Amino acid sequence: MIRVFVGYAALTCGRYFVIMTLAMPKRTWQPKKKKRLRKHGFLKLRSTKGGKNILKRRRAKGRKVLARFYKGKQSRNIR
Repeated sequence: MIRVFVGYAALTCGRYFVIMTLAMPKRTWQPKKKKRLRKHGFLKLRSTKGGKNILKRRRAKGRKVLARFYKGKQSRNIR
């Protein structure tokens, strides 16, 4: 991720000249594949009554993928 620097602030501490960069804060969405799988994956859906109802409805509708995850990538790539 590239951070955009807003400006610079210079400090003098005795003999040392320090330049501090004033950076923008990190964005709130920092995607994690494993965390997303644990929250929205197939096993999570199977573990609750509501999740089982979701899977039942998706089967009835004829969905090819019952629990979609991270733009269709396979979960076995996650470690």
